[in-house]
Amino acid sequence: MTARPHPTPSKDQRYRKSQGTVLDTKMVVKKARFGSISGKNALACVILLAKVANAQIFVPPTEELSTKTIFNVRLVHGASSHDLQEKYPGSTITPLFSLSHETLKKLSGAKVGLPDLTLWYKVTLPDAADGVFVYEESLGDLDIVDHVSIPLVAAPLTPPIQNKPVTRAANIGAEAMAPITTPDFFDKQTYLQPYSATTNGIDAEYSWEFDGGNGEGVTIYDIEYNWNLEHEDLEMARDVKFLLPDGHKNAARVGDAPHGTAVLGEMIGTDNGFGVKGISYGASVGLSPTLTRDIQYGGDEYNVGNAIVRASQDGKRGDVILIESQTPVCGSFDSTCASGGCGPVEWQDEIYDATRVAVANGLIVVATVGNGYQDLDAETCNGYFNGTNREDSGAIFVGAGGSGVRCNEGDVDPLTARTDANYGSRMDVHAWGACVVSTGYNGDLYDGDPDEDPDLNQYYTDSFAGSSSAGPMVAAAAANIQGIAMKQFGIVLDSYEMRDILVSTGVPQPVDTTRKIGPLINLRHAIDALVDRERHEGGKSSKGGKRTKSSKAQKSSKAKKSSKLRA
Repeated sequence: MTARPHPTPSKDQRYRKSQGTVLDTKMVVKKARFGSISGKNALACVILLAKVANAQIFVPPTEELSTKTIFNVRLVHGASSHDLQEKYPGSTITPLFSLSHETLKKLSGAKVGLPDLTLWYKVTLPDAADGVFVYEESLGDLDIVDHVSIPLVAAPLTPPIQNKPVTRAANIGAEAMAPITTPDFFDKQTYLQPYSATTNGIDAEYSWEFDGGNGEGVTIYDIEYNWNLEHEDLEMARDVKFLLPDGHKNAARVGDAPHGTAVLGEMIGTDNGFGVKGISYGASVGLSPTLTRDIQYGGDEYNVGNAIVRASQDGKRGDVILIESQTPVCGSFDSTCASGGCGPVEWQDEIYDATRVAVANGLIVVATVGNGYQDLDAETCNGYFNGTNREDSGAIFVGAGGSGVRCNEGDVDPLTARTDANYGSRMDVHAWGACVVSTGYNGDLYDGDPDEDPDLNQYYTDSFAGSSSAGPMVAAAAANIQGIAMKQFGIVLDSYEMRDILVSTGVPQPVDTTRKIGPLINLRHAIDALVDRERHEGGKSSKGGKRTKSSKAQKSSKAKKSSKLRA
C-alpha cells in the first residue's frame, strides 16, 4: 500500500496528530452552540487546541465525564508535574496510571525504546466555582508537553444483535444458588467443534487432548466494564478480586454486567455437565474494570490504559489480556458508537502506550476492534493502523465474521466480515461475530426453571455477537496454545509469536474479499504447527533467539518423547 502524505495544518487550523484530522476551531465552537460539546468544554478545547504538529488534541463529546474539563497529557522526558502545575495553577494534576512510580518505571523499562508511563498525567482544569485562572499558553504550546488528549467514556461493546426480551421479572439477588436445573448446552456450542464448511468451528476440542490445552497455568485478564460473578457457570471467577486503583471501586452499572458475563462464559465456562463449557475452562481469570469510582471523594474515571497497566503488573509472562472496549476513531466523535465510527481503543495514545508496555513485558494482548463499519486503512485513520505513521503495538487485532449457524438475519456467510465489522490491512484474525452460545445477557436461550422466576445467575444466550464475541474466542485460543507451550515444551510465547501462529494456520478468507478481517483461527492447525516447530527447532524462537522458559512447565526434552504429546 502506498503511504499517504502527512497533512500539514494551516495557520488557521489545528492539527490533531493522533487522528490525522485537521480541526477548524470555528467548527468546534459551532458544535458547542448546537450542543454536541458543552459550551465550557468547547471553549477549553478551543483555548487548548494544539498549535504545533508534535502535540495532539482529542475533541469528543464530554458530557459523560464530569462538569470539569479533563485532559490526559504526556510530558517530554525530563519534565515533571511540578513544571506543569506552575503553568496551570488551580488545576489538579495527578498521574494517569495509578501504579507506583517505581513499578511504572520497571514496566516501561522492559525493552529499549518503550514509552515511559510515568510521563502521563491527568490534568483537571478548574471550573468557575474554583476561581478565574488565565493561562498564557495552550497545553499544546508548552515545551514540556509532548501529547494532549481528552479522555472519553465510550459505549460498551454491546453486541449489535438484540436478544429476545425476557417476559418475566428476573431475580437479581445474590442469594444462595438454586438447585441446578439448567440443561447442558454443549452440543449447541458448535464453535468448539473441528472446522468444516458446515461447522465453521475453531476446534477447541482438539486442544483439550493436550496437557495444558485447556488453558491451565494461564490467566486471561478481561478489560471492560462489569460482570456477574454470581453466575452458576462461572466458578473460576466467583472469588476473583477486581484490579482497582487504591481507594477506588468498580463504578460500572449493573446493566453492563451481561456483556462481561457472556465474555467469561466463552472463555472459562465451568466444565460441570450443564450450561456451557468454556474454551479455556482450565484457565484462571483476572478482571480489570475500565470505569472506577473514588470511594472517598466520588467521581468516576474511565481509564482503559490504566486497566491494561494494572493487568500487566498483576500478570506474568505468557498471560493473556483481552481488551473488550472500543472508541471513536478516524475522525468520528460519536462516543455512543450508535452511528458507527468506533474502533480499536489503541487509537488513543495513552492506550497505545499501555498496550506496547504490556506486550514488551511478555503478555499477549488481544484487542477487539469494535463494530464501526470502518475501513482502518482509510485516509482519515492517518496511517495509524497500517504501519505508515505508527509502529505496530504488538496486539492481536480481532475481527468479527460469520458463524455459519445462521441463527438470525444479522449473521453472514462463514469467513466473511459482518456488515458492521471494522476491516483493513492491520486485521490479524477473526472469529465468530454472531450466534455464539454463552452465559449471560437476557436469557434468550435459557433463564432458569420455567416454574420459577427468571434468575440472572442462570441466564444463557445463543446470540452473543459482534467483535464482542470474536475477541474471547481468540483470547481463549491463545491461552490454550500457551498452556501447551508451557506444559509440553517449557517455553512462553510472546504476543508476536502467538499472532504469527494464529495467522499462519488460520482458515483464510476468500482471496477476492474486499473487507479483510484475517483468517478464522484454527486450534488444530495452530497446535500442530507449534508441535512440529518445537520438534525441529528445539526451543529456538522464529526470530532466532532462545525463548523464555516457563518455570512451571515440563522440560521440552521430556515432551518430545511423546509421539502425540497428548495428555
